[in-house]
Amino acid sequence: MKNIILILLLTITCKSFSQDKQLIGKWKIISVSGKGYYYNSEKDSIFLSNEFKEKFKGDIEILKKVDMLMRTTYSNAFYYFDEKGNHHEISDIRKDDYKYSVDQEKMNIKINDYQNNAFMFEIPYRIENDILYISLEQKLGIANFILKRL
Repeated sequence: MKNIILILLLTITCKSFSQDKQLIGKWKIISVSGKGYYYNSEKDSIFLSNEFKEKFKGDIEILKKVDMLMRTTYSNAFYYFDEKGNHHEISDIRKDDYKYSVDQEKMNIKINDYQNNAFMFEIPYRIENDILYISLEQKLGIANFILKRL
């Protein structure tokens, strides 16, 4: 009886934190949005609301840097997830490597440090029609990403 319970617990745990087969592959960021900003990499367009601009007191130089940073960070940015639990984020200005697992019950991607596999953060996600939707906490608040499968 104890063995049956142990096997059931291991099966449930493994299923909850296995890789989501839909997630495996290469994804390109097509848009990023947050409170007062929107960037579309396919159209190379940026929208900054008046409220967002007010945060920087309308300083044109800072707003130009925000524009440049969004374009260089997201215009050619890709996320890779493999079946071995490796996750790579690659853009023109950086490359980050992580380990990942998926909690399919909560629909979260659990991101761990690549070197020591220490837990770092979780990302809520969903996939519909080969489009990946994720939300990340960033300096400017929650950023919502839309990525398409390549």
